[in-house]
Amino acid sequence: MLRASLAVVVLLGCRHAAHAQDNSPPPPGALGLAPGEAPGEPARIEALGTAAARELRAGPKRREQAVALLRAYRDATTEPHERAWADAELEALGPAGAVGREAPTRRVGLLVPLSGKLRPVGERLLEGALLAAERVVVEIADTQSDAARAADEADRLKDTYALVGPAARGELDAVRARQTSTPILPLIAGEALPSGVERVRSLLAAARRAAPHVRRFAVLAPTGGTADEMVAALRGGGSEVVIEARYAPGATQFSGPIADIAKAVPDAVLVADTADQLALIAPALAAAGLWPLPGPPPRTAGRGVLLLATAEGASPKLVEQAGRYLQGALLAPGFFPDPDDPTCGPFVARFTQAYGRAPGPWEAFAYEAVRAVAAARTPAEAAAWRSRWPVVYRVDGRDVRAVR
Repeated sequence: MLRASLAVVVLLGCRHAAHAQDNSPPPPGALGLAPGEAPGEPARIEALGTAAARELRAGPKRREQAVALLRAYRDATTEPHERAWADAELEALGPAGAVGREAPTRRVGLLVPLSGKLRPVGERLLEGALLAAERVVVEIADTQSDAARAADEADRLKDTYALVGPAARGELDAVRARQTSTPILPLIAGEALPSGVERVRSLLAAARRAAPHVRRFAVLAPTGGTADEMVAALRGGGSEVVIEARYAPGATQFSGPIADIAKAVPDAVLVADTADQLALIAPALAAAGLWPLPGPPPRTAGRGVLLLATAEGASPKLVEQAGRYLQGALLAPGFFPDPDDPTCGPFVARFTQAYGRAPGPWEAFAYEAVRAVAAARTPAEAAAWRSRWPVVYRVDGRDVRAVR
């Protein structure tokens, strides 16, 4: 049964709110609309109703989300029979459809891109935030992946206890330029979330504990400023970078850069790229004789190296795809859904039960931020929040465990 204290207010551009703030129609892609589909408020409302029906079909495990979406749809639609349907479904949910006398009153504004190019990120943020909405009222605003819209929505939610989001730098800059009084918990690396530089420093510290003899580092990374910052952090930590091997972003062939790394005879290799790219790179390193220590015996001539990787977006799929080539590797994705970790294990279990899959970093960060606002004793304490999920993990067999 859903706790009677749950109160989630979903404000997704509903008719009454939209006309009070902005008479322009929402863009294509809003709330489930496919690119090219006709824009407009009716389509947004229909998508909201469809989402509510989907949550109802998912059964009791998704009751919290069903209640939130049913209420929003009931308030948005102008069709009497649709309002009657929403009311009937809420009544059928029993206590889950009503907010009790002890309902929370602390309001949290959630700035998420539910339409536009960042919509996939917004949908994940929404899932994590809704799972945390037990002790607070969450008011959700669609930034439409647009900086000006994000600033407008932040103004509308300026009386909330704190704002969670946005998740894009341009949106955050626009919100900060207009909003100076409400605490902001941005879901952006280098703000409340660990930056690439911070993750490389954490990797380096873990590497020195695991293998104090390691001195000579090779870097394998795509071209671009982000990788440049990570290399600078590696050098700034006192490491000798014997070679920087670069490739075009999104490349699928790495034989040339890896051959150059093998010739440099490093003690460790830092792969500063995503988990998807690491799944391609790790076997290629092994084929060149660069197996991670203490991985399986190499089938080819070569030597073992300590393998480090930033591995953004790492999930259990990474171990399924390339686990044999990653044994002993140190990863710093910022979050990994380890069900046995005492810090994030309860969240992973709850999310998996609710959604039928393991959470990713966006879901985890939104969940953590909303819970931080709920627990904060003062707005200033909420504004000082930084993610506390484990940062560095080690691949051990089929498991990926936090390194502390």
